[in-house]
Amino acid sequence: MTRTVAATLAAVVLGLVAFVGYAQISNPGGVTMDQVTAMIPQPSAQVPQTEQVGGAVGAATAYMRADAKLPRITRAAVVATDASGNWSVTWSSPLMATPAVLPVPINSGGQPMVCNVTTATANGASGRCWLARTLPATLTLLTALISYDIFGNSPPVTSVQVLAIPPTQ
Repeated sequence: MTRTVAATLAAVVLGLVAFVGYAQISNPGGVTMDQVTAMIPQPSAQVPQTEQVGGAVGAATAYMRADAKLPRITRAAVVATDASGNWSVTWSSPLMATPAVLPVPINSGGQPMVCNVTTATANGASGRCWLARTLPATLTLLTALISYDIFGNSPPVTSVQVLAIPPTQ
């Protein structure tokens, strides 16, 4: 055996002896591998919680899996109005409380359109849209102008984006 090979083998043997000695010395409390394994957090088997205003640190000893899906706290839908301008939507799953609902018309025309909410619940919402009218050329009396409803027309069937956000205050 050459001197280099003998020196290398001696270094490996000394390294193993040192490693075994370190492994024995580094466990003075007698902690077993099962005890160490029990302290490692395990994957959660529960649906992740929804977000919360202000957040929270938490104390769970489990972690969220990489493919877990957080529950959505908002709802969004695109619905069509009927010939009278009415719209309604039922959420795919109920919210925890009655949300703030915002209807936004998709208006490709030149006349302004406005939509209102008539009912909002944890299960859905409904409302109505109106299309602005232009002033007629024959409207000459001030009293007629005062009583003229500029949003008196029902819009043609149109799409409405309906957003629902649970209250936080």
